[in-house]
Amino acid sequence: MKVLLSICLIATIGMSASAEARGFDTRTLGQFGTVDLAHVRSWKNTPRLRKQIEAELRKSGKSADDVDCLGRRFPGTWKHLGGDRAPPFVCHFGTKDLHVSWTVTLLGKHGRRFIRPSARGRRNARDYVSANPVWHWSAPDANAEP
Repeated sequence: MKVLLSICLIATIGMSASAEARGFDTRTLGQFGTVDLAHVRSWKNTPRLRKQIEAELRKSGKSADDVDCLGRRFPGTWKHLGGDRAPPFVCHFGTKDLHVSWTVTLLGKHGRRFIRPSARGRRNARDYVSANPVWHWSAPDANAEP
């Protein structure tokens, strides 16, 4: 019996650690919303991504305010985050599209983390942080979804 409990405990700890490594799955939000690139969080914090975006902005003659992005949207059921946009994003530069995603960690008061969608998370998550960006460029596609 003790061996079985130990195995269950180890499996639970492993699943929790792997869930945290993947972060909050924003695909569970279900809604989409637009935002301009200037208001997409975290792209400026990644030097290689920032350099590529700034080069494409210069090439296209646009500013970050002129580039439309489509991302996931926290619905109004999220007390503090309702309406905010979250990765992944598809940003339309005109001659290219940027597909970019980050690992998202939802944070509550005192740094509490929310990994899975839950009623408690919807009530208490106040912000999110993004890490580990992954991106690629593609041909323009007005119907691309994040």
